[in-house]
Amino acid sequence: MLEEIKDETACDVIASLSITRLRQSEARGLRWTDWNEDEQTLSIARSVWRKHVGPTKNPASEDSIPVLPPLRDLLTTRRERIKPAPSDYIFAGVRRGAPLDFHNLVNRVIKPTLKNVSVIKWHGLHGFRCGLASNLFAMGANPKVIAAIMRHQSISITLQHYIKTPDAESRAAMEKLEAKIRNRPSGVIVGS
Repeated sequence: MLEEIKDETACDVIASLSITRLRQSEARGLRWTDWNEDEQTLSIARSVWRKHVGPTKNPASEDSIPVLPPLRDLLTTRRERIKPAPSDYIFAGVRRGAPLDFHNLVNRVIKPTLKNVSVIKWHGLHGFRCGLASNLFAMGANPKVIAAIMRHQSISITLQHYIKTPDAESRAAMEKLEAKIRNRPSGVIVGS
């Protein structure tokens, strides 16, 4: 996806959401002062919904998250490119300096670019949170740990709504079951 999109801000938003597990409202609310470079953390202290700046979705969402090297590099490059004031939003609109309207960015840049790319299906910005949870699960991370990473109040939310199992994995699991059934010891009845 990033190879197809040429807009630097769109790429920064996509990459950031892919590796931070932030809700889009939280990413919109990030200011440069929220990035602690010494500790390599990012403080999640506010969210922006439409034009309203307010608290995060719930108290558990207000947290500090680690800044991994790819995010550190993205933030460093972005700061060098746009030369912001410390109190500016990391993702600010060009004209007014207010939080960037991600929906406008999607409709103006991302969707038109991806419309002609048949192998990439757009699932919205929230898809990056689900993708992160699903990828962590596929790599063997414990669902309880994934729920903590996603800052969910309940593990059931993570399991029910965020972790998706690809069809190929479901098929492979069922094929393993079939092989087990075929190789069962004689006298074992299936389904009893």
